[in-house]
This record gives sequence, C-alpha cells and structure tokens, in this order.
Amino acid sequence: MTLQGTSDTVPDAPYTLFFYVPGAFEFEKALVQGVAVDCVPGSDGLLRVRFLGQKAPVDWSVKFAKKQ
Repeated sequence: MTLQGTSDTVPDAPYTLFFYVPGAFEFEKALVQGVAVDCVPGSDGLLRVRFLGQKAPVDWSVKFAKKQ
C-alpha cells in the first residue's frame, strides 16, 4: 500500500508529485528524504505532494490505506 521512488529535481525549485487516489483508498502519509513536505489531497481525487528540489536525487514514499 506504499508507492515509492526517487526523483531528480532542480535545487531550490518547487517540485510536485501527483497521485490519483481511487475512492476505495485514502492517503495516510508522505515522506520525502531530508526535506519538508506539504501534502494536499484534492476533492478531484488528486493528491499533491510538494517540496523544494535538492542537489542530490530525492527518495520519497507515499502510503495509502483501504477505506473501512
């Protein structure tokens, strides 16, 4: 129930990951290696995970759960 990856980013530039969250699932948490993260779940089913780019590749993970 976790998506993870590594992104090459532009240092100090805003960076956003977009995820579609189907109705049977819900967002739990996002972790981005070494940087502050802002998570914005939208009513359109899109989750936006925002952070500032870094010099080195950035590891990230986003955890989901099935709705009860």
